[in-house]
This record gives sequence, structure tokens and C-alpha cells, in this order.
Amino acid sequence: MKKEELLKVLYAEDTLEAHQDILKLEKMSDAIGNLYFYFDELEKMLMSDETYIWLRGYNLICKQAKWDSENKINKIIDKLLDKLDNLDWKVLRKCLQSLNIILLYKSDLSDVICKKIKELNCSIYDKGCKCLIERDINYLLTHIN
Repeated sequence: MKKEELLKVLYAEDTLEAHQDILKLEKMSDAIGNLYFYFDELEKMLMSDETYIWLRGYNLICKQAKWDSENKINKIIDKLLDKLDNLDWKVLRKCLQSLNIILLYKSDLSDVICKKIKELNCSIYDKGCKCLIERDINYLLTHIN
């Protein structure tokens, strides 16, 4: 995929078609790691004011853990973890699921990830959402080591 085509998909409006295109990118990346070459662009997406844009970047960065031979994720892990504060509960759950991918391939980051997710303030969420988030956190914590 050419860079122009990739950028069009990454920054497309939040539609069903765009979501399907992102899922295709994720599958391709899982199989062959073709997005690792565009890691810097994915990192730029984290700066977007649009949640759907930075969340795409976040998820795709996490998917690159398998291919991260240059430890680029290690260099931006604080940036990724800072995104977890004060999120909508659905977005937080998606981010936590994506962090699990990093933990699978980058055990050297488990301490910093563990520390951050233990510090998350779940009291800002209503009871039902809080319960789901705490379950996600506990899952991560039990699978860290």
C-alpha cells in the first residue's frame, strides 16, 4: 500500500467503511508487519484531537509490538499510557485490550504498564462500566507475568 493510500485510510471519517478498512489494515499488519514502516505516522496520530483518529493510531501502534525490532514502542510507552487517563469507558476498554498485545511481545514493558493500570482512577465511571474496566485491568494484571 502506498503512503497516500494509507494516510487516506488512517485519517478517514469515522464511518462503517473506514472501520472496515482499518480492520483490514490490522489483519495485514498482524500477518506481515507492513505498518511498522509507518510507525512515525501512527505516532503522529496520537496527537489528534479526534478520538477516533488517535485511537486508530494507538491500536495500530500496539499491533506493531510483534514487529518492533527497533524498540520504537519502548520510546513512546509513556505517551501511550498517558492516553489512558479520563477516557470514555468504551475507549479505555479498547486501549486496555490493545495493551495486552504489547504485553505479549514486549515483556520488558510489563512493569511500567502494570504500574500505570494499577493507578487508573476507575471511580469516575458508573458502577456497571467500572466493573467492566476493573475486570479488564485484572485480566491484564494476571497475564503480565
